[in-house]
This record gives sequence, C-alpha cells and structure tokens, in this order.
Amino acid sequence: MRIFACSALALCAIAAPAQTLDFAEVTVDRGLLYSGNCGPGCAVAVGDYNDDGWEDVLLIGRGNNTSLALFRNVGGHFVDASATDLPDPRPRCSGAIFCDLDGDGDQDLALARWHANTNSTSFFALENRDGRYVRRDGLAPVGERYGKLAGLTAGDIDRDGLPEVILLRPSGGCLIDNLGDWNFVDTTEAAGLSLQRDGLVGNWSGVLARFSSAARLDLHVAIDYGPDVHAHNDGAGGFTDQGEQVGTGHVGNDMGVAVSDVDNDGDLDIFSTNIFAHTLYINDGSGQFSDEATPRGASDPVMDQSRWGYGCTFADLDLDGDEDLVTMAVPGAGTILLNDGTGHFAPAEFTGVDLHGYGLVALDFDRDGDLDLLTTHASVPPRLFERVGTPDGNWLGVRLRGRSSAVDGLGARVHVVAGGQSQMREIFNGDSFYSSRGQRAHFGLGPQTGADVTVVWPSGLAQRFAGVAANQTRIILEPRMHPDGGPVGDLDDDCDVDLDDLLVVLTHFGSPAGSAGDTDGDADTDLGDLADVLSQFGTTCR
Repeated sequence: MRIFACSALALCAIAAPAQTLDFAEVTVDRGLLYSGNCGPGCAVAVGDYNDDGWEDVLLIGRGNNTSLALFRNVGGHFVDASATDLPDPRPRCSGAIFCDLDGDGDQDLALARWHANTNSTSFFALENRDGRYVRRDGLAPVGERYGKLAGLTAGDIDRDGLPEVILLRPSGGCLIDNLGDWNFVDTTEAAGLSLQRDGLVGNWSGVLARFSSAARLDLHVAIDYGPDVHAHNDGAGGFTDQGEQVGTGHVGNDMGVAVSDVDNDGDLDIFSTNIFAHTLYINDGSGQFSDEATPRGASDPVMDQSRWGYGCTFADLDLDGDEDLVTMAVPGAGTILLNDGTGHFAPAEFTGVDLHGYGLVALDFDRDGDLDLLTTHASVPPRLFERVGTPDGNWLGVRLRGRSSAVDGLGARVHVVAGGQSQMREIFNGDSFYSSRGQRAHFGLGPQTGADVTVVWPSGLAQRFAGVAANQTRIILEPRMHPDGGPVGDLDDDCDVDLDDLLVVLTHFGSPAGSAGDTDGDADTDLGDLADVLSQFGTTCR
C-alpha cells in the first residue's frame, strides 16, 4: 500500500514497505469446472450476460462443440449453464467477446468460427434473448474463410450506437460493420484497413480505443515479426496505419496487448508482451508514443528465451490508485509489476497464483472490491485465482449504459478524482491474448472514502457526480439527447443541466402544452420533466 500526500498543486507518492500480493486457487471450490480441449490454450471472455451484476465467464477451447462452455456467476460461485443457455449444438469457435450487437440492452456474443474446412466464413454471432443465446438464421456470410486461432475486439467505430467488430487471425483479419437488425458486412477493403499477412508476420491481439485526442476509436494491433499496426480512424469509415509516424512501429514478436492510463495523465498508454523484451508505448497526450518499457521497469527482467510473453492486463491489484501490470508466459512464468503512481514499475512479491500460460483476465468475480485473476493454459484447464487477505484500500466500480452511444458504454471514458489523485479508464474489450475483459471500470481509491466521477460519452455528453461513496459499483445511464444535440434537460440551451434548468421546471410546473419546462414532449410540465432534469443534473456537452 502507498500513502498519498496531496497539495493543490502536486501529488506525491510515498512508498510504504513492500507488500506481498496473496492469491489462492479457487477453480474447483467456485465451480469453474471446464472439461473441454485447451490445447494449445483456451480463449476466455468475461461479461454479465444475464445482467445481474455478477461477472460471468465464457471459455472457448479448440476444435469440438463441447469446448464452448458458459459459466453463470451466482453470488460468486459458477454454474455451468452451457446446456441451458447456449444453443444445441454448440457452435465451434476459437474466440469470443460479449457485446450488445443489437442495442437492446443485453450482451450478445460475437464469435470467430473454428474452421474444419474453408466452406464457412469467420464471423458469426449469437443473440441474447432473456439470458439465453440463440442462433440468428439468415446472417449473411462475412469474414475470411481461413484460419483457426482468432482474437476479437469491438467498438462503435462509426458512432451510430452499434458496435463494429474487428476479427484478427495470425495471417489476416477483417472489419465487420454492424448495420443494425443483425445485418453485418465485411468492409475491411473499403475502409483501407490492411490486415493480411505473409510468411511469419502475423496479427495477434488488438484493441479499439481512443488513442489520440480525437473522440473516435482507433485500432492498435500487436504484430509478430513486423511493425505494430496503429490505424487511425478518419471519421468517415476509413483507417490509415500510422504506426511509424506516431512511434508504435516496434518490430519484434508482439503477442498480447494491455491498454490503460499507466501514468494517470489522462491518455491511454499501450503495453505489449514479446518473446524477448516487452514494449510500453507512453502517450504524450496527442497520440504520439515512445517505447519506455526499459526505463519504466516494464521490460521483462529475464531477457532470454526462458519467458515468452502472451497474456497481459493492467489492474490495480493493491487498490492504491494506479494500474499495476500482470503478464503470462510460456515457457517459464509471467510477472506482477507494481506501479509506483508515476507509471514506473517494480516486480512484486506474490503467492498462490500460477502465471505460466497464455490467456489472462482480471475480474472481481466475488464483488469484494479487489481484483482476481483468471488464466488459461495449454496442458490444464483454465484456473481461477482469488485475491485473499484484507483489502489494501477502498475501491469504486462503474458500469455504463449508453443511449445514443453503444449500450455497453464502449468508447466512453470514466474519470475519477479522489484525494487529489486523478484516474481514467476507457471502456473497451478484447485486450490481453485471446481474452476479453468485462465492461466494468474498476478504481482503487486507497484510504479515500469517496470520489468525484465524470463520464465522457462518445455522444459528446459529459456527466459529473460529486462525492460518490467508495466500495460500491455505480451504474450510470447516459442522458437522453435532443435530435439537434445536447441533453434534454438543458432547457435554456447553455449546454449545461444546472440550477437554471431546474428553476425553469419549477417555474412552469403544472403548466399546459407548450410550456418551457416540457422535456419529454408530453405537452405539460410535470414530475417526468423534473425527473429528467434531476437525473441529468451536472451533464454538459462542452
């Protein structure tokens, strides 16, 4: 744990004596009993498919129908719901992500097909109907017709409220445009996105996120035996690889990707595991990067072939307000690196967790506020490791529900200020290595018992909440927007929902049709309009 002394001008981190992070394997005790084929490593996706606030797990093995397994989280224990909540027969796939593809408020599944032959295309999807997945008949074939292993990431690239899907294979990949009503089109070529690879060069892991100062999603892809792809979204449906120009053109054996604001300066940085030295691209705030893995202590301390990096994730394991780093490796084992608060890392002492393997996701499966680890391996089934012991500090979880933006909140940013310390998380999925996190932002608060929270939505609206209590998961709903822009609670058209708007409602309360306080268009000013303004209080479009 670290203690923060803050002033109005600066925040100083004072290191306390080194601590040990203790974990315990609870795979069997918590019911995560997987019997599928994991060679050469399972894929894993985390989401809340029945919308009960508990993170569920989808495990994807190799080759046969029974290798796809869905585990429903019931109060911190997992129940195998494959027989009841997946279609029969189960689809054969090699990768998956939870995301709301149809905008109806629940999490569907985007999947990459496991090819037994070349007669079927890569991408397909399952619709969530009241917590059970069903096949969608009549989906047009999209995606390539080759390859087995696959990683996926999703995001609302064109800002129409529905997420697009990027599907990556070692030798290729595709952009799947979501047109709505379960209509998907492969627009890779039209977008100018070059994902085809020759020879040893290959795509592995990718993330759609807001890497530059623009409010649109770019794509970063870890490339094996070639320069990493960093494709800028031009806002008109096109992508241009600018890796060399922005400083992410490292040529190595990049495998897994983890993305976060490691130095708490308000922008996204990028880490990538490698066979040898890892990379850590630090963002200067404008979307220009420099590889600072070595000076910041994030390059693998064992610079030889005893550790080939695969899965990776940022997670505030000690709840002190900065993102620590966890890696997986084969052969050998990965590491846990603690962040000192400035984006510099040092190896942590830890017990009870095996980081030998491929996939990795951090999640709070038991909702106790500290982060646990789910790992996948080649020779054994996936393993669940619970963080044990007294929590190191307080915490805050945030889940978003979009209206104009994607329902999952993909692309939205959550800013938290507690005790003078600022943090930012962006909602995305598909990072690590053939793994996908849940869409819940998690913040360590250290000794602070509350925080100020700001959510910046892709729609352009921002909401501010002061004094949110610690040790809870807060659900935040995106405000409704006028067709011409701005929140519906903004009655005086100054771009803010504030006391002036509340005064308008109170002044016209009970007035007949056409009154100035009518936010919901029902021809009068009543409790519905008051609720609109109160629920959106503090929202801005500035």
